Amino acid sequence: MWQLGIERRPLFASHTWKPYPVFMIVSMVFGHYIDGLESRQFDLLEERKQKLMAKRLRQLEREAKGTSEIPVME
Repeated sequence: MWQLGIERRPLFASHTWKPYPVFMIVSMVFGHYIDGLESRQFDLLEERKQKLMAKRLRQLEREAKGTSEIPVME
């Protein structure tokens, strides 16, 4: 059973206190970046969804008028 024991180390020993804050800061920055990335992706997907819905609506309006040709923009 002793093989399954967890190593108990002091968190702020004189030779090991530097890596913990560095790891914490790097982890926080990465987490903040990923959270922002996710929200930007959701916003981008919502914008594309709105554009596609508007395009479908214009297409349905053209078909209701009886013309199925796409208007040429000059």
